[in-house]
Amino acid sequence: MRRISRRVAAATAALLGLGGAVAPPAAAAEASKWYLHENGVYRGTLAWQQDPSGSRPGDALRICDDVADGRGVEARLIVDAKVNRIVTTQGHSSPYCTDWKTGNLTEGRKYPVLIYVMSNNKYTYIGSVEVTA
Repeated sequence: MRRISRRVAAATAALLGLGGAVAPPAAAAEASKWYLHENGVYRGTLAWQQDPSGSRPGDALRICDDVADGRGVEARLIVDAKVNRIVTTQGHSSPYCTDWKTGNLTEGRKYPVLIYVMSNNKYTYIGSVEVTA
């Protein structure tokens, strides 16, 4: 319980702009998960699966929109200063979680993930996290 509380606090601080990019402790069996907030208001979750586990592929990203307000959430994984993959809930009714979006990445390397809330093609940046492949 203590590990989860620390992870939630660190991710919340990062997404509210109170800290830098934060990477939660890596765990091969379970996906790392961040709770997304915009101006202190809960929006949904972002998950990163570093290594394959059960039905979850490795180097995989997914996002969930848990608030039915007509807005979506989106995450962009950046590799070598370019967008490598995007997970978005745009066009889906909430609550909605994307499928895992995966692709091979260099093991042990850290990558930024930029997170947005969007509506009518207007994107609002709400923060970033760092993931490790």
